[in-house]
Amino acid sequence: MTDGYNPATLNSFVQLTFENPQNLDKIEKYYLIVKKLISLLNIADNVCFDAYLSQRLPDEKLHRTALCRIPDHYENYSDRKINRVVKLNEVVEYLPKLLEMIEKGEADNLIYLLPDDNKSKDKMPLTNIQDMCSALEIAYNRKSEYRKNAGLLKELKKVIAKAVDEFKENRPDFDPNTQTTVSSAFKYLDMTLKEKITELYRENEEIIDFIAKKNGLPTLSERAIKDFIDVRNSKTHSGKFEWKSTAESYLPLLALTYTAFFKDLGLPEGQVKGIISRIF
Repeated sequence: MTDGYNPATLNSFVQLTFENPQNLDKIEKYYLIVKKLISLLNIADNVCFDAYLSQRLPDEKLHRTALCRIPDHYENYSDRKINRVVKLNEVVEYLPKLLEMIEKGEADNLIYLLPDDNKSKDKMPLTNIQDMCSALEIAYNRKSEYRKNAGLLKELKKVIAKAVDEFKENRPDFDPNTQTTVSSAFKYLDMTLKEKITELYRENEEIIDFIAKKNGLPTLSERAIKDFIDVRNSKTHSGKFEWKSTAESYLPLLALTYTAFFKDLGLPEGQVKGIISRIF
């Protein structure tokens, strides 16, 4: 990977090299991995780039042997300015881990949020509300054992388990574990989504509030987070919903999703703040 320059453009390229020859059926796999990488850094899914194959010949030089024509469904391509994207040199240290996360599908929840049409990049479809809730929950769960409330939740589970055991001792004729669904209910005991998103926000409140104010939006609140989740829940359970303050919360929550993702990738907090404050 390197940067090249000519008087008209500034380009970057990603070069994947292999010790052994690869089968042609791997082209699509590697293309999609690089495409997802560029989408993440560009904060848009409608990205375009050239792809070609090279071979190392006896002279030890790489010689281009094929240009890959890979069709896509986009009507237009992202036109974000260079100062509004994540630059390769900002994450080059973390590229191996980032590519591994992409290959395992651990970045898909974030990619689903990215616009794939310039005409709709400032719009917020209902599916994005649903995908945003999922992405934020995944971001929280990725390191849930280290979150502030993890200890309290663990303590609560112990209290419940003790109460069930005491009940069994007092009523030997009735076994909650085999005669009720308490075991499965206990297994899936968790924080509510509102509490998860709120805790994630509190961990990154300074930078997310900065993004909100920078874009002329109100800062997030527990009420705004609840309203956001209510839109998804209402649509899912009743087919009806009200937007409320959801539109104003979307951009700060997208910034929160990116912030959590880059922190989990391993970037220092100061570097994350610098990137997020620029791209949003």
